[in-house]
Amino acid sequence: GLKDIKEVGPYGMSNLANIDTFTYPGNVDFYSGESPNGGKTSSAVLTGSDVKTLIIRKDVKELPDAFAYQLKELKKVIFNGEEVESIGSNAFGGCEKLESVELGKVKSMGKGVFINCPSLKSLKIEGDENLVLSSDIVASWGTNWPGAAPLETFELGAGTINFNLNGKKDTLKEVKLGDGVKDIPDYFLSGCTKLETLEIGNGITKIGNRAFQQTNITSIAIPDSVTAIGVQAFNKCTSLTEVNISKNSKLETIGEGAFYDTRVLKMYLPGGVKTLGVGAFQRTPVEIYDMSDVYSSDFTIGDWCINNWYDTKNGEVAPEWANKHKDIYVNNNDILNALLADKKAGSVTKTCYVTNGGTVDMNKTGFDAVSREGYTVEWHKQADFSDEAYTGDPKNGQSYYAKWTLTDS
Repeated sequence: GLKDIKEVGPYGMSNLANIDTFTYPGNVDFYSGESPNGGKTSSAVLTGSDVKTLIIRKDVKELPDAFAYQLKELKKVIFNGEEVESIGSNAFGGCEKLESVELGKVKSMGKGVFINCPSLKSLKIEGDENLVLSSDIVASWGTNWPGAAPLETFELGAGTINFNLNGKKDTLKEVKLGDGVKDIPDYFLSGCTKLETLEIGNGITKIGNRAFQQTNITSIAIPDSVTAIGVQAFNKCTSLTEVNISKNSKLETIGEGAFYDTRVLKMYLPGGVKTLGVGAFQRTPVEIYDMSDVYSSDFTIGDWCINNWYDTKNGEVAPEWANKHKDIYVNNNDILNALLADKKAGSVTKTCYVTNGGTVDMNKTGFDAVSREGYTVEWHKQADFSDEAYTGDPKNGQSYYAKWTLTDS
């Protein structure tokens, strides 16, 4: 019977007009011709058929090039296992009615696996650390070919991304990247204004330049694994109000204009931060900056890093928060001097606090935000505490220094 078939030759399963469902087994060798050295080549297994549902058996390890190329009626692909390790180039290219695909721990995918798939709305890949996704995976060959996939959902658990999804800015709603994804490429989701859900795993080490600029995300949790946030990474994300960075973060660099023109209200910088780029927080309404864990002796701040200047003389309209007061907490006098150097913090309305080892509670303001277990505090206007302790309310434009005294046990 058919179960005993071990080999199917060129086009043996092509142009099947009356089969709705096809199960692709792993124990049959499909081939389309012979290579120059006499070996068999496998591709275009089902091309031109009217198959609507394709079932991949759990023993299948590899899908060849152009495997299901131009199955124009294909709507569903079912993988009965997670054992498919390799998918060839253009494997599902031109499947015009294919709407969603879920892949397991695939290790290799060729070029244009889902090229010219104008109905593909959801692509979820568990992936593998060795997986590299090509730049044309969900693209189109252009004029006279079916359009690119109008993705609404994209998930990748592990692998390397060599493309961006900014071409899906009118459709993309949900993106989830797992712990096995290492870097987010430049422009990855730039301008994706329909984006509602963004999750990035704790394996990401770099957020690329302009990766999320001009999206409508409202909050973002920066994984502890991230060491660099690229130039203008969140530029003009005017709905972004919350950025969560933990004390365990490995973050070292925040690039030029990274949070320019966002609506972030509080910003914590972890201890490893060494560089704040030019205009990193320009035109943001941040009310509290907590830099109290930053110790680095080579800490550098780019010009206009904290600045809310608007060219009102030439017609720019400053928002109501442009001159709102800011509390800035730093660990030591060296960090304070770097912050107060010419052109760094601009002309923003601010009060600075040198915590000298104190901990900051960003749910509070002024002196009340700073504490140190087992100590009492006095606040001074002089770094060497040569003046008398200050007992009034914090004043705008002033810097204060915490002097700690160990509490008697």
